[in-house]
Amino acid sequence: MKRLVPAAILLAGLAGTFAVSAETDDGTSQSQGNRTELRPQPIGLSGCASSNCHGRSGRDTSPESAWRTSCTVWAARDPHARAYDVLDPEKNAIAKKMQKAFPRLKEDPRCRACHSNPGIPAGREYEALRSEGVSCESCHGNAEFWVRTHTQMSMTDRHGLAELNDLGSRASACAGCHVGSPGRDMNHDMIAAGHPKLNFEFASHLARLPRHWYERDRMTGEKRGPEFLLQAWAVGPFRAGESVRALSIDRQSREQGRIWPELAEWNCYACHHELLGKPWRSAAGFRLGEKAWTLSWPLGNVEAADALVPGLGRRIENGTKAVSTATGAQRLNAVGQLATLLRDSRPTNTGNNADRVFKSIEATKTISDWDSGYRIYLTLGVLETVRMAGKQPESAAIVAGFKELEKALNLPGHPKESTFDPNTVHSLIVKLTGELRKAWPESQK
Repeated sequence: MKRLVPAAILLAGLAGTFAVSAETDDGTSQSQGNRTELRPQPIGLSGCASSNCHGRSGRDTSPESAWRTSCTVWAARDPHARAYDVLDPEKNAIAKKMQKAFPRLKEDPRCRACHSNPGIPAGREYEALRSEGVSCESCHGNAEFWVRTHTQMSMTDRHGLAELNDLGSRASACAGCHVGSPGRDMNHDMIAAGHPKLNFEFASHLARLPRHWYERDRMTGEKRGPEFLLQAWAVGPFRAGESVRALSIDRQSREQGRIWPELAEWNCYACHHELLGKPWRSAAGFRLGEKAWTLSWPLGNVEAADALVPGLGRRIENGTKAVSTATGAQRLNAVGQLATLLRDSRPTNTGNNADRVFKSIEATKTISDWDSGYRIYLTLGVLETVRMAGKQPESAAIVAGFKELEKALNLPGHPKESTFDPNTVHSLIVKLTGELRKAWPESQK
């Protein structure tokens, strides 16, 4: 059973990234050689997809041989393979809607940046490479310098090959487009034209992808079980928050002299709500036209963040308030301080990650907006995926709970602000979390 994220929403903001973090999850530095100084060229899918490399047929199904069929699985089942095609207004309803404001989506560098390999140089001669969508080099890095040596390379001499074995680096790579980064800015203009708002939850997106790799820790050689998704969940919000910080600083440096900051950074309900209002909006702190710069749940909720890392929630709340009220250089400084806080507060990989997840959900006493409810829904889906991967019996109460929550969130469609009831959503979350707690394996409690 996979109840993680509707496919239509998963496709929003598809892509990977070439530049990834050089830090590991525990904050230690990992040597990347002289990768940051390289400017390698892309070689395209053909350099990886031969039957002698990663293009073997799907008949070889042993997990250890997943690398032999990587391209085959990706091309047949991974939505990233179709990321460039969805820019065609004849094939995609969102693209058709956006065409009014962005007439040539496939030629627009803002679209290409995340719907194809961001490492492809400008120029029509590279159009065939762009048409491959978000393919191998989008996530692993342009292969000119590593394609002939990557099977023998040491960990300290990667020639531009991204280190995606580390979950933190992998989350940063995904966040480059699913959150945004300098040069890949899916902003309010695009949202107004019809592009879905980005709402990235690393663990659920990772679990949704068809596995074209063998999940193991390459430092120890040990296979990673399904519980690694819970570790990914704890890593994801911090890396996403750091991407928010980098994008915010880049936006401000490009928008000097403008009165308003980029509206995509603010909570939608700060401006988009009925004039008569609803009681829950006032309780959540929303006022017409008021700035409301926040981080996504769980970091944007004081109690949930405290359950993840003790004492973190209030410090993040103070940091986001400082960003909301500051301008100019003071705002840049406030964003930088918040980024430092996130980097220094990343949770360690020790301890019971499942308990961490449960406690963050249970500590959330109110739902402030649709995005928070949706992210908790995704998190509950991760818990259920891990539980079912342990060959636990299916629970009728859990299945029913997901259906009720999906209905309250208007899934698989987009949020309906006019009918959203946070109290109903929260009560359904509490009920479903309780059912998952009861069904959680004793050995993992």
